[in-house]
Amino acid sequence: MKEVVGGEAFYRRRHPDTVFRKVGVTNQFFNAQTHEQAALNQVDLVEQPRLLELLRQFPVTMLEVERMLYPDRRA
Repeated sequence: MKEVVGGEAFYRRRHPDTVFRKVGVTNQFFNAQTHEQAALNQVDLVEQPRLLELLRQFPVTMLEVERMLYPDRRA
């Protein structure tokens, strides 16, 4: 949760004309404290069941993820 909330200012400064939503994603489950912190900081949480739904609806390969994360690298 700290990374999501803490990174918001950086990305808002870097991309001033972009509208952001804060989202935390896990392939497991968030604990009660994380749910509480997310609510206080307007962070949407995506846990394992919803992540599975999204991946079924929008399949993605590891190569596509790597290309998004490292656009300057040649694959």
